[in-house]
Amino acid sequence: LENYFVNLSILPNLLGMTKAQLKKEILKFLKEPKNKVFPARKHTKFFIEAITLDHIEDKFFSDLDCSKLLKLLLKKKKINLTNFLNKFLEISDEEIESLFDAKLLKAIKAKVK
Repeated sequence: LENYFVNLSILPNLLGMTKAQLKKEILKFLKEPKNKVFPARKHTKFFIEAITLDHIEDKFFSDLDCSKLLKLLLKKKKINLTNFLNKFLEISDEEIESLFDAKLLKAIKAKVK
């Protein structure tokens, strides 16, 4: 679910950052071993070392579990998850509907209220 929220056209505004700042922050979190954004596997270190700013695009997040990454971003900006979700739901319906299935969006809105 967190992958929907890590969207480079929406997330920078919600966190008070530019897209370039957000991409740099994400890259820093990904490369920091203590963050354990990636599961420990044989070739993980090689993969992490190869990631550049050019890779940090929305498609990149579709293949990644973004739960840890979103938690790190919110912690850095001192934003709790409920406040973030409320802020996220304040963006235009058109933008939100382009990201979420209607049933999933309805469930999120019901949970946050």
